[in-house]
Amino acid sequence: MVEICEMCKLLNNKLKLEILVRVFESKEGINVGYLADDMQNSGLGLSGVSQYLKQLERLGVVRRIRAGRYVNYEMDMRRADPKVRTAVEAIVAAVRKGKSATLLPVFGALMNPFRAGVVAAVAKAGAIPSGEICAKTEHQMKYLKRDLQAAVDARLLDPDDSDTELAVYHFVEPDDATVRLLVSLLS
Repeated sequence: MVEICEMCKLLNNKLKLEILVRVFESKEGINVGYLADDMQNSGLGLSGVSQYLKQLERLGVVRRIRAGRYVNYEMDMRRADPKVRTAVEAIVAAVRKGKSATLLPVFGALMNPFRAGVVAAVAKAGAIPSGEICAKTEHQMKYLKRDLQAAVDARLLDPDDSDTELAVYHFVEPDDATVRLLVSLLS
């Protein structure tokens, strides 16, 4: 689950999704400087693009290739966790179809291991009172409200009561196949 959360954290931004897709689509790899020049209007400079690509490299999604004084990156998911590999391929396909707006709130809800654990527990149970969520996930009630709200905002969970401490939360089966895949990879 931690790898999926880390991936969601790294992709929780439209610009970062665009960078991932650009690297994924490049046949020969993509030069960091060239990519930063293309992203210049976004406010993400060379150091930001480079730092982000290094984070993707640590996740095992891309690899760095030195060509003299130039640095290129290409997709290379051989080192990535199999779940991350599956998720990245599905995410890139969804972004190509213009579904990044659907994915961003889900990434926000799943980027924290506690939040992801809450979603996974409710998805597994179908419906569960918030007090039981705390017991199953070893989560503190004072933080649970924030994590539940992130999942509700992402349309993954639906409460039957406005009082967080008394509500029963129901898992909302996502319409989007990529979101369903991400939730299934958490368990």
